[in-house]
This record gives sequence, structure tokens and C-alpha cells, in this order.
Amino acid sequence: MFNRHAATAALLLLAPLALAAQPVPPAQMLERYRRAAAIQAQRKDGWLLNETIVPHWIPGTDQLWYARRTPTGRRYVVVDGPTGARSDLFDHDKLAAALTKATGTDGCEQGF
Repeated sequence: MFNRHAATAALLLLAPLALAAQPVPPAQMLERYRRAAAIQAQRKDGWLLNETIVPHWIPGTDQLWYARRTPTGRRYVVVDGPTGARSDLFDHDKLAAALTKATGTDGCEQGF
């Protein structure tokens, strides 16, 4: 048996989906692709950080270290295997300052 109320409710619920599914005009779609390409070109190497981490076990210990990419360079991290505790492998700011002093160039430009 036909339920008029159920049919009306279904129509009201599905109508927005039908409106949203209308095709986008080709010129508008082309403009969207151009905008996406421009955004991608600006962020060419910054989409994913640390998608792959390569662990380096420290001989004779239960620790490993790895390098992480950050928006400003690299951070080197040491991990204690049994506890999972993580910390910087060394003082990155102190190393950058020492490199700056020794070379006369900005140590931060080296990624530390």
C-alpha cells in the first residue's frame, strides 16, 4: 500500500542530494583545477612530513635514533626502546649556534 507521508519524507530527504549532484560547468571545473595546481606548486615539498621514518639502532643499547622533517628543518630524536620515551638526540639550538660561530653562516639554514 502506498504511504503518502513516507513518500513525501523520502522526497524531502533526497531532494538536496539530487541538487548537489548536478554537474559542474567545464569552465568552473577548469578554474578549480588551476587553483589546486597553484596551491600544490606553492607547497611543493611540504605536503607530508615524516611519511617515512628510518630507525637507526644505537649499538650496545636498547635505543634508536631517527631524523624528523619539520617546517624549519630537521630534528633528530632518540627513543628508549623499553619505555618508548622520546627526546632530542642533541640540543639543536646549541648546535646551530656553534655552526654559526664556526662557519660564519646561519646554522639554522643547515636545518638544525
